Order: sequence, then C-alpha cells, then structure tokens
Amino acid sequence: MIFLIRVAGFGPAAAGLLLGTASAGGVLGAMIARRLARWLGTARALLLSVLSSGAFSLLIPLAGTGLRAASYVAGSAVASSGIAVGNVIVGSFRQAYCPPSMLGRVTASMRCLVFGAIPLGALLAGWLATASGVRNALWIILASYALCGALLLSPAILSHRDLPVTAGADAGVSRVGP
Repeated sequence: MIFLIRVAGFGPAAAGLLLGTASAGGVLGAMIARRLARWLGTARALLLSVLSSGAFSLLIPLAGTGLRAASYVAGSAVASSGIAVGNVIVGSFRQAYCPPSMLGRVTASMRCLVFGAIPLGALLAGWLATASGVRNALWIILASYALCGALLLSPAILSHRDLPVTAGADAGVSRVGP
C-alpha cells in the first residue's frame, strides 16, 4: 500500500482495486495447479511456477499511474499465481513423501520457519526502504526473490519430470497433486 499510494501515485480506491485484481492470480493459480502438475509433471510445474513468479514480480516496481498500472497487475497476478501453484505442489509433495507419523512435525517445522521469517523480513524491508527508498527496496527484494528460484535448478529436479513420492524413489508416475 505504501508503494502504490505514496510512490506510484494511486489513490486509496485505485490501490485497493489493484491489490484485488492482482490477487485474482492467486485464486487462478490454486485452480490450475493440479492440471499444470499433471500436464508438465510436478517437478517441471514447480520450476515453472517458481521461476515465472520471480521473473514477473520484477514488473511490480515499474508501476505507476496510467498504463504503467498494468505492470503492477501483471507482475502481482503472475507472482501470486506462481506462488499458489508452488504451494499446492510442495504441500502435496510433502504429504506424499513424508511418512504419516512424521507429517505433523514436518509441517509444523516448515510453518515455524516460514512464518517465523515474516517479522524478520518485514524489519529488513522497512530498514531497506528507509535507507534506499521504497521503489529501490522493492527492486532489491524482488530481484533477490527472483534469484532464489535458481536454487531449484539442480540436476535432482531438472532431470526428472515428477517429484518423488517416496524416499529414494526414482521419478516415475507421480501421485502428487491435490
């Protein structure tokens, strides 16, 4: 909101509308995740979702009034769609891969790590925006986010169509999917 109103120049109603229309990407991503995973395979769909969400998020700092609003909508919609697809695939992978007796602990550990990092990320983003400006902070944070997708470009994922469904299993027909 700070970026959209104070930096990009939108009014509160327009900023709310932009956030709402961009959020539709997350709903769309959740709706297509299963089909995408079946069509491409779970490993490839995960790669596509992570890499595309990072790349398209780089459109967000280009936002401004007029036609430049489209860069925010496109960047946010594709990013939220990719995040939703990735979350569905990773959540389904975790359920298929982890032994049932460990699933609760694995899920709780992941949530603790992810949700525990949010306050630290907010502090870092606030400090960065104060030090370098809001738009510059967005560039730095979103470029870092886009580069994080490169972590998945490993032979273990690139060489398989699907994520494994059991420990030590070769990539075969995946049961991963909602």
